[in-house]
Amino acid sequence: MSSLKKKNEMLIVFGGSFNPFSKAHGTLINLLKRRFKEAQIILLPSSDLFMIEKKHFQKEDILPLKTRLNILKIFVKRNKRVKIDLVEINNPTFKTYDSLTYLKKRYQDKEIFFALGSEKLSNLEKWYKIDELLKNFKFVVLKRDDKDFSSFNTSSDIYLKYPNSFIFFNYHAKLKNISSTKIRELINEDDYKDLNELTYQYVIKELLKIKKL
Repeated sequence: MSSLKKKNEMLIVFGGSFNPFSKAHGTLINLLKRRFKEAQIILLPSSDLFMIEKKHFQKEDILPLKTRLNILKIFVKRNKRVKIDLVEINNPTFKTYDSLTYLKKRYQDKEIFFALGSEKLSNLEKWYKIDELLKNFKFVVLKRDDKDFSSFNTSSDIYLKYPNSFIFFNYHAKLKNISSTKIRELINEDDYKDLNELTYQYVIKELLKIKKL
C-alpha cells in the first residue's frame, strides 16, 4: 500500500459493456471499494460501436444504451463513491490510453488506476501506448486464474519494466458462472428461475420493460 496516495486521491476506473450489469460487476466493484477504502470508482460504459467492432457483438445482442445507463444509474444511487463517466459514449475511442488521458485531465487531483481482469495480461504488451500507460497510470489486476499471474510475473518484459505499476487483487469470489450473456439468454427464453443468482431485481425490471415493447 505504500505506493498509494493519501485519502481522496485515488480513482479506480472500471470499464465494461455492462450488457447488462450483473452480480459479478457489482461484487467486484464493492470488493474494490472495501480493499481501497478511500478510492472513488468510475464506471466507464462502452459504446455500441466499440462493442460491435472490437467485442464482435451482434447488433441484436446489444441492449439499448438508455437501458444500460438506467441500470448503472440505479446502482450508483445505491452505492457511495461510485460515479459514471460517459467519455466512451460521447467521444468513442477504442484506446484505453485515450480514455485514461481524458480522465487524468478531468480529475487532476487523483491518481488513476485502471481495473482489468487477469485474463487480459497475456495481450497487454500489444496495447496501444502501453509504455505511456504504465508510466502515467497504475493497473489493478483482478485475479481470475493462477496461470494468468504466474506466466505474466515470470516472463513478461512489460512487468519487469514497470513492476510498481501493478497491484494484484485476488478477490476470492466465485463469479465464473455469472455472465451478462447468460442473463440475456434467460430473459429471451422467459426463464426467470435462475436470474436472481446472476443479477439484481432492478436489473431484471429494466430488462422486462424493453422486452414488453
